[in-house]
Amino acid sequence: KVKNKYNIPLNSKVFGMVGRISKQKAPDIFIKVASEINKKLPNSFFIIVGDGEDKESIELLIDELGIKEKTLITGWVDNIYEYISIFDIAMLLSRWEGFGLAIAEYMIANKPIIATNIDSIPILVENEVNGLLVDVDDIDAVVRAAFRIINDSKLANKFIKNSNNKAR
Repeated sequence: KVKNKYNIPLNSKVFGMVGRISKQKAPDIFIKVASEINKKLPNSFFIIVGDGEDKESIELLIDELGIKEKTLITGWVDNIYEYISIFDIAMLLSRWEGFGLAIAEYMIANKPIIATNIDSIPILVENEVNGLLVDVDDIDAVVRAAFRIINDSKLANKFIKNSNNKAR
């Protein structure tokens, strides 16, 4: 129902991030990752739940990389869980982070997580235990992590179970 509501193909794998569209949250890296994933997984779709000062430059990057039809930027919304509910993989690729509230939201929503190994994020996401951690701005590592999760449902389920337990 949610995919239909937002005209997202039903058979698509959805990759998403929740956060302000600003340098800190690395939406540019998310979109570059999206472009690489799309090359290998044509039934992919990408969602940024949020808005921010870098929205125009991110929209230009989306156009440049030819993934406009595969990408949704929601703007500020009150129903973030509606969007998170359709994520197959949730990402927080911040360049710096005080406390990744989006990660806790992903955990409660039972989503496998890819996040950057920076600041407080490793307190929430333990690499290989309840998600995968990558270095800041490492596009290739994020793409590899995404395909590990997509191709290994046991791994994804382990991350979901452990994340949900930790959040609760």
